Amino acid sequence: MIASTSPDRSIKVFQGLKIFKTNDFAQAGERYRSLDKRAQEHMIGDLVADLSLVTIPAIQRRAIENFAAG
Repeated sequence: MIASTSPDRSIKVFQGLKIFKTNDFAQAGERYRSLDKRAQEHMIGDLVADLSLVTIPAIQRRAIENFAAG
């Protein structure tokens, strides 16, 4: 059913109708990069502390993979 994927991050389906793909990680990445080094370290520490409470390894891995994608 998908006719093509174009470089403008949209997928053309059904005779010209477009579904736009979101870039869910851009805003988070931009926010992180806007922080100074100390604030970045604090943010990473907070994330590590929160993820250490997750008891399902697959969920921890998925969260870490999401951070690496951004």
